[in-house]
Amino acid sequence: MSPNSSISASEARRYLLTGAAAAVALVVAICALSLWGMQNGLSEWRESELLRYQIEKIEETRQVDILLVGDSSLGNAIDARDWSRRLGLSVMSVPLVGTYGFEGTLNMLRRAVREARPRVVVVMQTLDMMRRKPSWPGALYTAETLGDLADVPPREMLTSLATWDIPAGMLKAAAIGEAIDPAIARIDYVPQNPARFGGPLYPRTYAPDAVRKDAAASLRRIGDFCRQQGLTCLYASGPYLNPQCADSRGYSAAVAEAARKAGLTPVAGTPVCMPRSDVGDSEDHVNPSRRPQYSEIHRALILAAIEGTGVGIRRRPVSGPGT
Repeated sequence: MSPNSSISASEARRYLLTGAAAAVALVVAICALSLWGMQNGLSEWRESELLRYQIEKIEETRQVDILLVGDSSLGNAIDARDWSRRLGLSVMSVPLVGTYGFEGTLNMLRRAVREARPRVVVVMQTLDMMRRKPSWPGALYTAETLGDLADVPPREMLTSLATWDIPAGMLKAAAIGEAIDPAIARIDYVPQNPARFGGPLYPRTYAPDAVRKDAAASLRRIGDFCRQQGLTCLYASGPYLNPQCADSRGYSAAVAEAARKAGLTPVAGTPVCMPRSDVGDSEDHVNPSRRPQYSEIHRALILAAIEGTGVGIRRRPVSGPGT
């Protein structure tokens, strides 16, 4: 091999290494930018506007007696502002949507605990959440610190972080400068679609063995966090359409048992089964016109469960319709 060809090979290796290093540096930079966007709720994933609204609410709240976390079954069923007025307590509700899963719920709980330590935490998820796979994107798009990503498989993390999706969404949001929809602030959640739910549900009932092991593991992570933080945490299944709700009592009992094993206190009487006339735009969404009534129903069930834990939250007598 001639000296010239040896030099050419050496230069080629140097160029290759330089290019590889530049590519790695670019990926690291994108990941860092994506992580910063996630920490500040700037992603453009599912209902990102709702996510930003809930994060801002957490950051602006310094005292919380009862914290409600979960998904749309919670957001459409409970009016936390009304609870606060009736109870004389600080009640904050920061639900996302079901696609964020238990993983998103856990990170919203972590965010809230960092800002204001709640006396009681209530996790409310849709009835079939225990039938779903873990939502690793839900964890990624709600993370505030690197520690919040500890349970996310590395492949899932790299797949989500090492793309232009989040930076592009951030640039779009910065360019448009779009404010959060006032309708979200008005009802403390995203408004429902005008169309009422009317589709069939399959399967008709959920069997007790439908509870997934990985879903139970996700719930245990929430229970572990509650235990580590010394928090009193309850679990409620959100309201659901009949007859599937009533026909799935065995499954509901299995969900409650999974919550108990995870270290959360199940809220007796949940899920609250809804006639079709009370259902909104989804089988687990209360019709907006019936939200005050269902909020009262859940207030009574959850307060009874809280009293059963012995936490002893002092509350003033309530008055008015539905009490």
